[in-house]
Amino acid sequence: MQYLEIYFSCCFYEVFPDENSSWETNLDGSEIPALLEILAIPFDKHIVSKKYHGSNDVEVFHSDNDKKVFAYFDLQKHEDDQNDMFFFGLRLDIDNEPEVFPKLLSLYKRLMTCSALSYDRFNRVLYNNVFQTNFYFYKNNYRSNGRKLNHHNFVQSAE
Repeated sequence: MQYLEIYFSCCFYEVFPDENSSWETNLDGSEIPALLEILAIPFDKHIVSKKYHGSNDVEVFHSDNDKKVFAYFDLQKHEDDQNDMFFFGLRLDIDNEPEVFPKLLSLYKRLMTCSALSYDRFNRVLYNNVFQTNFYFYKNNYRSNGRKLNHHNFVQSAE
């Protein structure tokens, strides 16, 4: 099976509008949940919102159909970030690309504050962070009081 990874950074309040935020947005907040629904990825916006306001963790939501298909939300806030940025990544089966990519690209084009979009079939950046966590994410330096990579809906299959 072949996979595709798409990722970029963007303003949290553009993607998840908040009535208390002064950020302008061209989105209504339903776009990411709609994409994740196509991929059978159960998603709880409240977890991401709560973690965005209270931690620097990464939240990974896995698909019901394939644990290697997931949404990746890196909620680390940098000291000099004045744009409320977060890193969003999506790993999908290449067979879902014709349905998912145009919708994701439409979302991306409506963002006013974002990084370049990465479209990656070979480097497995997200996969390595999620499944080779000790080396790629923790850099062989896991600290119990440091940043965490949290899995949601991750069911280990008997392979």
